[in-house]
Amino acid sequence: MPNDGLGRTGDRQGDDARVTERLDNGAFFVRETDGTERLIRTDGSVVVEHPDGRMVTQEADGQVEILFPDGRKEYRSKSGDVVQIFPDGRREMETRSGKRSTQYEDGRKVWMREDGASLVEYPDGHRIQRWPDGQARESFADGRMVLTSPFGHQMETFSDGQQRLKMPDDYAYPNEIRKELARVGEVAKRISVGEDMVVQGRLLAPVVQVLAAAFMLPDGAVVEGDLQQKGDDFFARFRFKDEGYCCIQVQVALPGARTETVFHQVIEVGEGAPLDDVTFDLMDYPGDEKADVYLIDQINLSRKKVGLPPVFPHPELMAVARIRLQEMIALGEVSHYSAEGKDVMWHVNRRQVPFRQVGENVANGQVLEVLHPHWMSSAGHRGNVLNKDWTHVGTAATQFRNGVWAVEVFGR
Repeated sequence: MPNDGLGRTGDRQGDDARVTERLDNGAFFVRETDGTERLIRTDGSVVVEHPDGRMVTQEADGQVEILFPDGRKEYRSKSGDVVQIFPDGRREMETRSGKRSTQYEDGRKVWMREDGASLVEYPDGHRIQRWPDGQARESFADGRMVLTSPFGHQMETFSDGQQRLKMPDDYAYPNEIRKELARVGEVAKRISVGEDMVVQGRLLAPVVQVLAAAFMLPDGAVVEGDLQQKGDDFFARFRFKDEGYCCIQVQVALPGARTETVFHQVIEVGEGAPLDDVTFDLMDYPGDEKADVYLIDQINLSRKKVGLPPVFPHPELMAVARIRLQEMIALGEVSHYSAEGKDVMWHVNRRQVPFRQVGENVANGQVLEVLHPHWMSSAGHRGNVLNKDWTHVGTAATQFRNGVWAVEVFGR
């Protein structure tokens, strides 16, 4: 027990186990049977020394100070806030409402919320915010900011306004995986060249069609699996002849011509070389006309990588794409159908566009540059971009709802 300058010359009573002693100034000293010692002061405060070395001081107003044998100190306010100070200089604080923060000797400060969100501040102005869904925002003293999506995509903004987008090398699917529509069994993450890859699953909701496809990363064409279906159960088999990384996808077509991805996994075939991150600088939105041309250039760049001829812009397909984009804007959602149920084929027939077959990609995104990579992350959309039969294309893009919406119409 700490020396309070209190002589123990007062009354003493007790037995061999428990001792109570009245001190000169009216305070009491108590030794419990387990070895705990208490000093009860006249001002209402109490000092307790436990056998394990803890020293607890409780003031009359409810504040508590705890000294631990390892050098830690803990302070508890009457409102319920707790502060711990560690020998290494670290300070941890927790409020009654559950908010937690830590301050380190190097000047770092960390705040934690009950929902799992956190904020880290460094002395040099560096800040990192993280949210439970995987989003993060990182800011630097030089004005840079990096936003990370739950899928690992990073948007870096520089102090001069220049932006750079970095896509992760694991080629995660950029949209929601609709697992409630189908359950797909576990798939091996690595196979040998020539080995069968089997994907099997069961539908959990009514669908029009099941699609199982694969494509080699980053630029390969789409290969459909040998799909068999019996009732709600489906089974697909793939075999790859080249080493590398391959994306396996299972998609389902829903009523209304909407296709949803229910399974997406990247597997390694043989000894694949590591995939590079996809990184490109972003530009200010160039206007609808230049955005249309940009999308055509991206289509033909992807086609060139797999040895396909380019597709050429056609005025009628450009017009149909613009009409379809206007219908999506009016509807307020990305869809292959207008509010009246009209699809791309309806417009092609009405305008007597001279093409025997057409295909359509629709999408929206935060910026223009993400649209083509997102299409290429989906087997169905990639299949349209890399369809060897297409000869012409029409594109339409515009800014809407703090993002960019776009339509591609292919024809032959």
